Amino acid sequence: MITLVMCPQKSKPTPKNDAWRRLGELTGFYKPGAGPNLPGFSLRLGDGSLWWIAGSPEAASIAEKLAAIMELEEGDPEDAHLMFFYERHADQQWFKHPRLQDQGWSNLRHFFYRLSFHPRLRHFLGEYDKSNPNSSPYGMMCEALPSIHWESICRGGLPFHAALLEFQGQGVILAAAGETGKSTCCRRLPPPWRARCDDEVLAVLSPQGRYLAHPFPTWTDYLWERAPNTWKVEAAVPLAGIFFFEQAPEDDCVPLKDVDAAVAAITSAGQVMGRFLSWCDAGEARRLRLNMFDNACEIVKQVPTFHLRVSLTGKFWDKIKAALDWQ
Repeated sequence: MITLVMCPQKSKPTPKNDAWRRLGELTGFYKPGAGPNLPGFSLRLGDGSLWWIAGSPEAASIAEKLAAIMELEEGDPEDAHLMFFYERHADQQWFKHPRLQDQGWSNLRHFFYRLSFHPRLRHFLGEYDKSNPNSSPYGMMCEALPSIHWESICRGGLPFHAALLEFQGQGVILAAAGETGKSTCCRRLPPPWRARCDDEVLAVLSPQGRYLAHPFPTWTDYLWERAPNTWKVEAAVPLAGIFFFEQAPEDDCVPLKDVDAAVAAITSAGQVMGRFLSWCDAGEARRLRLNMFDNACEIVKQVPTFHLRVSLTGKFWDKIKAALDWQ
């Protein structure tokens, strides 16, 4: 029987101007009655964090596309972390960066986009420049999601450069560096196995102290125009095991010591968060790295971890089942 950990019932869309008022309070600029109604989309994760994803009228399509890719529904910004996109030329009256810095925002260093993050309240602003040929709406979405991971890291979670496999309602992380066969492993799985994603997984710590795994998008599917896939990001599964794999002549699976598992986990998380960390100032990056290290040490104490060797023709999924004592 499949067990999906779903988010609670969605809220109704936000009333007119409430979102502008909230943004005004956070950015230091608000004019009563300003701005049209802003529809936005809610993302609830298994650690209790709530995000509201929206955009100004000139950049609303970015939020809408991101919501479609992550299979989100409209929701209310109240009590949520904000992820807001705006257009550089049309919306600059609202988002002047000296004023943002006065309100506690940090400017993340990026070549093609101007990204702002509020390290204390953990909100995100993304400036999209339609006139810049190097700007891509999918690139902007990809660079925005580590801010969601940051909030979950602060709640005890950890992202993995990995595939998420599901078997009878239980989740398995299959972690490895890029171009090592994660997608191939996903395609080889027989029923009733199911591949929930093949590139990025967010492990979160629930209020009940259990680790859950959320699938996240594979952005190269869009950046390289391979396939318009979608992922039901809110639908988490209980995390039963973490397998760090490599290609090998024969299938094999051995348990990892906690210290080796923690090193592998922090390495995998660094592959997801590395660019984001490079954009942060030194103090913020150091705090985030320390949180990631602590979380990696904790997650491998609770979740069984293994070194999995995968051959081209073997049944590696049977090795996973045997390691976890699954029938």
